[in-house]
Amino acid sequence: MTWLMNQEDIDNIIKVVLATDGNIAEVGVYKGDMAEEICKMKGDRHLYLFDTWEGLPEKCQLGDLLLKADIEEIKQRLKKYPNVHFIKGIFPETTNMVDDKKFSVVHLDCDLYNGTKGGLEFFYPRSEYIFIHDYPSYEGVRKAVDEFLKEKNIKGEQTTTIQLCLKK
Repeated sequence: MTWLMNQEDIDNIIKVVLATDGNIAEVGVYKGDMAEEICKMKGDRHLYLFDTWEGLPEKCQLGDLLLKADIEEIKQRLKKYPNVHFIKGIFPETTNMVDDKKFSVVHLDCDLYNGTKGGLEFFYPRSEYIFIHDYPSYEGVRKAVDEFLKEKNIKGEQTTTIQLCLKK
């Protein structure tokens, strides 16, 4: 069903979406599988989707897998859901649209160090829950998370074999 996400990952995020109120964000949308699952449960809440939709901005351990997706196809896929905002560009350079917002749930699926570290720095003070995908699977993600946890003297909870959750 969902590319590189198992049902347990999805269920963890959906459970928190249903139990909280407020804005939701996803960084690293790809083809919109997780975004659509969130849309089915979010009601009228705002969902901010951050991605380049042009693939990863640098090489990583995914090799030649580009993770490029057509933003217009994803917009079409999600058009029946209200309050979905598409923010195109390299994260975290694209946060100016949401500088003043608070978030109940954030899903970080950046695959790379810079996006993950920038996502944690930007969203941690603004959110209740942050789910980090690919921890500990990808070296850059793991390094960014471990550094952030050490800097803030906080702990995350590993909810599945590839997902970590930070909760305030």
